[in-house]
This record gives sequence, C-alpha cells and structure tokens, in this order.
Amino acid sequence: LEHNTSLRELHLYNNQVGDDGAVAIGAGLKHNTSLQELRLYNNRIGDSGAAAIGAALEHNTSLKKLNLFGKKHSIGDVGAAALFAGLKQNASLNELNLQYCPIRTLGAEFLWTRRLELCLLDFHKLVWPSPSIASQGRDAIYPFLEAVKERSAPLARSRVMFVGAGGSGKTTLKTALLLRGPAARETLARLRRSMIETIELRWTEADLQEWVDTDLSREPGFYATCKGVKGLTGEKWLKLSADKISQIFGSPCTFTSEDVVAQMTAVLKFLTSNPDDVAVHDEVPYKVLLNIPHVWTEGVELDTRWEEYTLWDFPGQMELYPSHRLFLACETAVYVLVVNGRTGEVAECMRQLQRWLSLIRSGMRDGGSKVEARIVVTHTDTLTTA
Repeated sequence: LEHNTSLRELHLYNNQVGDDGAVAIGAGLKHNTSLQELRLYNNRIGDSGAAAIGAALEHNTSLKKLNLFGKKHSIGDVGAAALFAGLKQNASLNELNLQYCPIRTLGAEFLWTRRLELCLLDFHKLVWPSPSIASQGRDAIYPFLEAVKERSAPLARSRVMFVGAGGSGKTTLKTALLLRGPAARETLARLRRSMIETIELRWTEADLQEWVDTDLSREPGFYATCKGVKGLTGEKWLKLSADKISQIFGSPCTFTSEDVVAQMTAVLKFLTSNPDDVAVHDEVPYKVLLNIPHVWTEGVELDTRWEEYTLWDFPGQMELYPSHRLFLACETAVYVLVVNGRTGEVAECMRQLQRWLSLIRSGMRDGGSKVEARIVVTHTDTLTTA
C-alpha cells in the first residue's frame, strides 16, 4: 500500500484486522497517493489502531472516504480524538463514518471535522457535550466546543452523588467537605438550623435514647440507667444547661458517662452558641460532626457551594429507592458510596456495597462500566471479619 499507485478503493469488511492490522494500514496509508476510499467495517479496531490511522491522515493527500462503521470496533474517546486530530493537517478527506463505535465524549479535536461533508457517529449516545446539545448534531456541537475552547461556555457543573443507607454518614461527610470551602460559615449556620428544627419539633424520648445509646455511649441500655430521663424530649433537651446534662447523664460517674457528658455538652454548645464564635477551620467543628444527632434527608438535596461541583445528597430511606434511579443515571458524575460499618461485619458491608452499586449501574448505558465511584466505610472501628 505504501508504494502502490493504482489502487483506488480498499474494502475489508468483517475481517480480523484488529489494532495490529490497523497500525500496518496506517503505515502504508501515510505515504500512499492513490487510495481514495477505505472501508474497514467491523474489524475489531480499538484506540491504538485508530490513532495509527489518525497519524497517517496528517500526511495523506488522496483519501476521501474513511469508513470505520461497526459494532465490533472498540474505538472510544481516545481513538476518536486521535482521528479528529489527524484532520488538522489533512485537506483531502470528505467523509468519516464512526457509527456504532463506543464514543461518549468529544473534545476540541472534533472541531477539525467541521470541513467534512459527512461525519457520522452516534451523537445520541454522547454524554459530553450534554445530550441536550449533542442531540442537535454537528451544527450545535461546533459552537459549543468553540466556546469551551475559548473558556467562555456556560459549562454544566460536575456532580458528586452521595448515596447510601440512612444513618450511614452521607450528610455528615458532605458537610465536612463544605466546611473546607469558602462557604464554611454558611454551612455551619445551615447545619445548626436543620438540627435545631429536627430536634425541637420532631425528637421524642425514643429518638434521644437511640442517639445516646448508639452514637454517644455505644452501649445499648446506657440511657435507661440515667436518672431523670423519663419524658425528656428534644425540645426539653435543648434547654438543658451543662450542669443539668452532667447531673442526668453523668451519674454514676464512669468513663462512659464522662465521655457521653463531654460529647453531649459539645454538641449543645455548638447548637446554641453564636456562629461567629466558632473557628471554622480548627478541629472543633469536625469533632462535633462525629457526634451530632442524625438528621434525616427527606428528599434529594442539591448544594452548589463546593467549588465547581454540585453535591447531590440522596435520602437513605428504603421507600425512596425506586425514585433514586430517576436521578442516578449520570455517567459523568462521581459517586460517593457511603456504607455504615456499625453492623460490625465485613460481610454485611460487602452486601450493602453490592446492593448500592447495582442500583447505580441499573440506570446506565453499557451497565455502568465507566461509572466512577469512591467508597467510604464509616464506623470502621466496629468492623470484624466474622
């Protein structure tokens, strides 16, 4: 092919050309001056093979039609970008067909296809540019990518999705991240308001007991040993003084009771103090976060206060799981999967992980093979391999 001067069309349908064969074709195509049409349907060519052909296009001056159509190809984002980049120096190619290739994102290299008379790929399967733009085809994609290139496009914010069972620590983790950002004081103010509202209006004695036994003392039945707790609701607890807390929860005086009193006093001080009196970037707010009462997330909460990301906090209640799939199917998001290790068994944590990963992947194209997830296991000090 490198030295041939008569061949005009080369059709290699449904062979096993593969990447090695594509590299060889690219080497010959680089210096060929006669070939005008190359058809490589379904030849199991991947990114490296596409890159070799793209490199050849930079030097080729005769090829007019290049067809890489086919479900058997594995040309993805990297290979497509290399092909598009090859068009920068190419003036002969008029038609490029990449239909059925698993291309999901387009970069600025795609702008070099603008001069082509025909450029085919599965625009409806793109995740970047967003489907609302990609579905309109090349006429909408080119201006968008031009604006991106010039850094003037109204880009969609990246998503960070917090998912996991109720009480696993999703909201606490999200709050800790927000405390490291520019809106730290606003975050503290919001946290106070939501906690006070929940405790004051909704907390019964049973809620208070669960918090003390599960989170503070980690001793089932500790609450029942405390004097003066009967009829104590969240509203009444918020009005307690530090001395009264010590009197109720610190007797008899044990290591556990001292620890409960110290943690509870710190939380109460956090809730009732002036927000301006708390040093946001010291360790105090983070310690308090570990002990704050659990506030249920009643719907998907969106927060835009963390740099260029939108934080999505999903509720963990079982009855809301079916609706999660409506929002979870975002292949460009980063998923933070929070699992509660308080069950005490690694095996149970693994079951939780499998359940949530299946839920996340169920709404994705290609079974969520490219989903990016980060796994956070809380309360790891209680885990055992039993």
